[in-house]
Amino acid sequence: MNIEIAISFAIGGVIGGFGGWFGKLLIAMAKVKFKSSEDSKNEKLKADLEYKTYLKQEEYVAAKVFNKIFYKIKPSVNFPDMDHYEACNDIAYRFERIEIILNDFLSEHSVILEPKIRNEIQDAAIIASYGKLEITSPDISDYANSEASKMYGILCGVKKVFEDLAEKQKNIN
Repeated sequence: MNIEIAISFAIGGVIGGFGGWFGKLLIAMAKVKFKSSEDSKNEKLKADLEYKTYLKQEEYVAAKVFNKIFYKIKPSVNFPDMDHYEACNDIAYRFERIEIILNDFLSEHSVILEPKIRNEIQDAAIIASYGKLEITSPDISDYANSEASKMYGILCGVKKVFEDLAEKQKNIN
């Protein structure tokens, strides 16, 4: 009977030892799998952050370019006491050039712009496109003047959105 007990204990020890070794092996494998999973999550987060940073940088570049364009479009004071109506006439005279400037901007930056901004600039370009057809004489029609005012208002709104985005970027950094 003692031999049977000794053999039982020996077999139990072997089984227990094997179970312990196998358990350690399973734990090690689980750690490797978990670490690999965490590493891939971290890599994905890092790639997402780099992409978002890239987009913000490109958006900032687009904002700078638009700001430059805006000041090219903005009417200059041609004489003392120039009023809004006369300023819009100045814009209307340049509809054709403004259309080209806005379309060039869109061709380079539209993929990076938020849809609302892109649509606003497209609307302004369309106004300039149709507005240029209204300029048939040195005199600007009331309709062309009002379209110039509308377009300028849209562009002022876009400029404000870009300024707000740039200000947010400053506050983040």
